[in-house]
Amino acid sequence: MESGLQRPKFQVKENWFRGVLIALVLVWTLQLILVVNRRRKTANFPPGPPRWPVIGNLLALGKMAHHDMARLSRQYGELMYLKLGVVNSVVVSSPEMAKEFFKVQDSVFSGRPRGAQSKIVFYDSKDLILAVGDHWRFIRKIAAVELFSPKRVKEFADARSEEILITATQILKKGKVGEPIKADAELLGLSFNNITRLLFGKTYYGAKATGEPADSAEFQRLIIANNAAGFLVIEDFLPFLKFLDLGGTKGKMKKNGAGFDAFLSKILKEHRRKEPSKERGTVIVDALLQIQKEEPALKDATIKGLLLDMLLAGAETVSDVEQWALTELMRHPDILEKVTKELDAVVGRGRLVDEADLVHLTYLQAVVNEIFRLHPVLPFLVPHESLADTKVAGYDIPKGTRVFFNTYGMGRDPKIWEDPLTFNPDRFLNSPINAKGQCYELTPFGSGRRICVGLNYAVILVELTLAQLLHLCDFSLPHGMKPSDVDVEESFGDQITVPKLRPLEIVAKPRLPLHVYSEAGITF
Repeated sequence: MESGLQRPKFQVKENWFRGVLIALVLVWTLQLILVVNRRRKTANFPPGPPRWPVIGNLLALGKMAHHDMARLSRQYGELMYLKLGVVNSVVVSSPEMAKEFFKVQDSVFSGRPRGAQSKIVFYDSKDLILAVGDHWRFIRKIAAVELFSPKRVKEFADARSEEILITATQILKKGKVGEPIKADAELLGLSFNNITRLLFGKTYYGAKATGEPADSAEFQRLIIANNAAGFLVIEDFLPFLKFLDLGGTKGKMKKNGAGFDAFLSKILKEHRRKEPSKERGTVIVDALLQIQKEEPALKDATIKGLLLDMLLAGAETVSDVEQWALTELMRHPDILEKVTKELDAVVGRGRLVDEADLVHLTYLQAVVNEIFRLHPVLPFLVPHESLADTKVAGYDIPKGTRVFFNTYGMGRDPKIWEDPLTFNPDRFLNSPINAKGQCYELTPFGSGRRICVGLNYAVILVELTLAQLLHLCDFSLPHGMKPSDVDVEESFGDQITVPKLRPLEIVAKPRLPLHVYSEAGITF
């Protein structure tokens, strides 16, 4: 007679397997500790905080990792070593040191880490941002010459203005009845509409979206799900935990990656059905499909990766910069007044802002540069990776070391900037410092060979959006709010960008003569 306490055979096997697994992890951990200790005795790494066995410095970085890195860099210096699990990492926190990585040894530090996201979402690094080697050189040339050339950027000037005016109309309609707008939602929708119109010739946000309703709903769902999934996957730093998928991030990535792939595959199919043309299309997907006929090496996965780069890296960063700018202007009415006075002096009050006006709006440019400094939306940029063993400032940097450029910390460093925590655009007036990649104090788009290829497009979009909205709309805070009530709390978590934690709420009224709006087709 069998005892009721007897364990089923499958449970015995399960416990045996679990015991073997634990033993293997312990052996692997012991070997790793021995290897790390051996390396520590021979390698001359930059200074850094004490490290735990196996996990290294992972626990030193919390949800606001950019704050933690800035704090640690103040203690350990302009070049700091961190061990993030099994990943050697350095944090660069001075313009002089940034120049060493971006310029002097640019070729050595031009790699990109290959993690779960690059494999799952970005077609195994077939995109531009995460690609390396010959493949990167091939697609960067296409992007620079065909997609973001001055001619291409100029072609979409009318489309950019049209989308901004559509958004301004909606903002003024709400303001007419005293309804505050949430700046994050309005600016995000505008930014995505500008990008998708450039990419596909369609828009997916707002009452005047030109995409099919089902496509708009799916696109918005994918964007929300992508943000909710996050980007931090523990296996990228602790590979022996790969089978656990802690937090379910990897599973969410797979689901979202499949969703984006289906969406983009449908786009390619639709555009391939269009009447063939000898001329390269005016929207980017048509241009890429035409190039593909001439360059068979340009596979569909690379085309979709490029499109995904521009969607996920382009739209939200632009809208975050715009929201931070409006936030600081609402907190500083005197600076807002300077911006609007310049607009009235350069543009006047009898017409709309034109892109040709931007070069003359020097104070607005200073505001944007000050936002890049004080509120960098990519606080570490996109991390680089060393392609070979090298030395920097006498320290050993092994091949495969991850490089974080501490733009957040540098932007708030009193050794670099006077009164760095104060929002003061005047510091950029008559200043040689700009955000184009040659001034290492201010590199929101990176520098060197990995500088963002869409830099000029992004800057034009930010400056034009702010100029047009501030010229058309008299913004004020909701009833009862004072400038000092506007917060600057950040959100970060496991994202790579730093948006505002709570959306800015503002009320808009027209600030120009009414005939200017009617002549521009703006009705509210």
